[in-house]
Amino acid sequence: MVAGSGSLIHQEQELLTEHRMQLALYCLALEYQQASSSAVRRLLPPAIYVAANGRLVDEGEELMPQSQSQLEELLSTLSRMRVLGPTDEQIEPLSSKDAAICNACPHHRGSIKLCGPR
Repeated sequence: MVAGSGSLIHQEQELLTEHRMQLALYCLALEYQQASSSAVRRLLPPAIYVAANGRLVDEGEELMPQSQSQLEELLSTLSRMRVLGPTDEQIEPLSSKDAAICNACPHHRGSIKLCGPR
């Protein structure tokens, strides 16, 4: 949602979607810092300033817990993969139309490909 408004334009929604996990991590860090502080402050959801139009956009307080939960699940999965190594169910092959994503994946780099497009 936009501060002072209630609607997001498509590009603002894309920006929020692209940086959702970063905003959730930032919010969790602020919550942990607040918990260790003696000062009591009301924490607002993190927002992104869109310089092109001068608007401040955020997901809203109702969506932040969902983003934080997904972040914690992602971090837990990444931790397990780091300690135990990846499993076949964690590395699901993508369709051939999404093959470009494989170029940035750590499981597809080097001479031994752990996965790849179907």
